[in-house]
Parts: sequence; C-alpha cells; structure tokens
Amino acid sequence: MKIPRVDLGQVGRCIYCGTNQPPLRTEHIIPYGLNGPWELRSATCDKCAKITSSFERAVQRDSLIVLRAALDFPTRRKHKRPTKFPLVISRNGHNETVEVPVHQHLALMILPSSEPPAYLDNRLYEKG
Repeated sequence: MKIPRVDLGQVGRCIYCGTNQPPLRTEHIIPYGLNGPWELRSATCDKCAKITSSFERAVQRDSLIVLRAALDFPTRRKHKRPTKFPLVISRNGHNETVEVPVHQHLALMILPSSEPPAYLDNRLYEKG
C-alpha cells in the first residue's frame, strides 16, 4: 500500500544539529520504508543523514522486516524481499524452526522512544 508523498515545506537547516551549511537533504519524518509520506525539504545535513539512515536501515531490515513485508510497505528492492520467515516453535521442550509464509507469520512493531531532534525542541545540539 503506497501513500502519496506530502511536502511539508523547506526548513533551511539541519533539524538534528542546526547547521545551515549546504548541501541539505530532504528528511522523511517517518522513514520511507515504514510508509512515511511526510517530507521536510532542506532539513538534514549529510553527516546527520548518514547517522539516521544507518539506524533506520538496521531497524527496518532486522526488527521490522516481517511487519514491512506483511503490510507491503515500500522498499527499493522488492524482488529481494523474503516471502517466508523462520518461526521457532517449542514442542515438548524441544525447539523447532519452521518457515512460515509472510501472511501467516506473527508481525509485531516495537519501536524505541527517543527525544525529538534538538532543532525541534530548541535544545543546543551536542552530539548524536
């Protein structure tokens, strides 16, 4: 299910560290891979974009891959998305791993909680 993009305008500085030095990139408020349609133009510097992109990629490919596949969230490599996932079943004290089709697999979304970017709540940027 694809949701149309929503342009929320141009910020003109990095929402994470506050720099206004170009180049500034578009920032997705919710990552593209989690079906986030909202975009802020000129809202993240290259350094901060690399940090958030690396974190988002790890979470989406590891913790949320089953959920993203089950809900058919967007991906740039759909042909590489698995159609089955392992599920460990415990029977009579023994563990057995079975491959379960994505539409029958348990799909959970557990997300960490963190502070908003420094720029958004007027904190001085320190690191991160």
